[in-house]
Amino acid sequence: MAPAATIAPVVETLALLAATVAFCVVSGFVPFVNTELYLIVVAVEAPVAALPLVVVAAAAGQTIAKAAMFGAAHRAGRFYKPTLLGRWHAKVASWRRRPYWVVFVSAVAGVPPLYVVSVLAGAIRIPFRGFVVATFVGRLLRFAACVSAPFLAKLFL
Repeated sequence: MAPAATIAPVVETLALLAATVAFCVVSGFVPFVNTELYLIVVAVEAPVAALPLVVVAAAAGQTIAKAAMFGAAHRAGRFYKPTLLGRWHAKVASWRRRPYWVVFVSAVAGVPPLYVVSVLAGAIRIPFRGFVVATFVGRLLRFAACVSAPFLAKLFL
C-alpha cells in the first residue's frame, strides 16, 4: 500500500476533529448554532472508529467557549449586584452550596441553559477548575448520547 493511502484516513480524521472543535466553540458562544444536530449528522456520515474522538472534541470545544464566558463574567463579577437578578438572586446564591451539580445538570440536560449558568457561575465566583470539570464531563455525556442516537434508532426502528 502506498504511504499516501495510509495517511489519508488519519488526515481526514484530524480534519474532522479540528472542524468539530471549531464548530463547537462557535456553538458555545452562539446559542442557535446547534451542536447536537451537527453531531447526529457526523455520526451518520463519519467512520464509526472516529466517533469517540469526535465526542471528546465536541465536549472540549464547548468547554473552551463556556470557560471563556465564565472568565469574562468572573472578571466582571465585581459589578455583580444581587439586585440585578431580583427574585432570582436567592436561587443563584444557593448554587454556592452545590455549584458543580448545577453546572453538571445544566451541561447534561440543558436546563437551566448552560449559557446562562456559565455566566452566573463566573459572576458568583465558583472555583474555575470544578466548573471546567463539571462542564466537560456533562457535555461528554450529552454528546455521547447525541452520537449514539442514530445507532439506537437503527436498532429500534
